[in-house]
Amino acid sequence: MEHQETNITLKTYRFILSNEMIEHLSNFAKVHQYDDRKTFQEEWKTWLTDENIKILINEEIERLSNNGCNKDIIDKMYKSARYYYRNKPIIKEKNTNERKKYEHTSKEIQKRMDEHIYRQINENTQQIKNTNNERIISKVSPGESFENYLKENKELLLNTLKENNNENPITKEECENLINKYKKTYKNRFYNIRVSINNI
Repeated sequence: MEHQETNITLKTYRFILSNEMIEHLSNFAKVHQYDDRKTFQEEWKTWLTDENIKILINEEIERLSNNGCNKDIIDKMYKSARYYYRNKPIIKEKNTNERKKYEHTSKEIQKRMDEHIYRQINENTQQIKNTNNERIISKVSPGESFENYLKENKELLLNTLKENNNENPITKEECENLINKYKKTYKNRFYNIRVSINNI
C-alpha cells in the first residue's frame, strides 16, 4: 500500500528537553540533591540568573514554543530537576550477558501496523488557520492509535498466541507480554512515521 505525501503535522504530546539542557539540569540537581525544599528553590533562582544558563533557557523556550509547547517551560525544568534528576540513581554499567534477546515482529505485522498508523493519522486530521498560513494537524496520539489497532486486530493476536503456544492454553501473562511487545513496536513505528511526515 502506497502512502501519499501530504502536508500534515502531527500534534506533539510530549515535549522533550534538549540533551544540553538535560545535562545542565542533571548537574544542578545532583549538586543540590540533599538541599531542603527552601534551599533548593533559592539555589534554583540563583542558577537561573547565570548568564550562560539564561541564554540556554531562552533557546530552549524558543525551540519548544516553536514546536507547539504552550506550557510553563521553566516550571517544567524546575520539576524535572527537583523531582526527577535529583532522585535519579547513577546508572552502573550493565552486564551485557543479562540482556534479554529481542524478538522481532514479522514483516507482515509491521506492514499492517504502518498501514493502520497512516490510516489513523489521515482519519484524525483537522485544519488550523493561522494569520500566516493554514496547516493540517493530526491529533491522534500513539496510545489512542494503538488501542484502536488492538480492537481491530484481536483475531491476529489470538492466532499469534496460539501459534506460539502450540495450541496449549494461553496464560494471562503470555497475552500481556505479546500486547506489550506489539505496543513497543507500534509506538516506535508511529514515532518514525511522525518524524518522516513532519519533515516533509
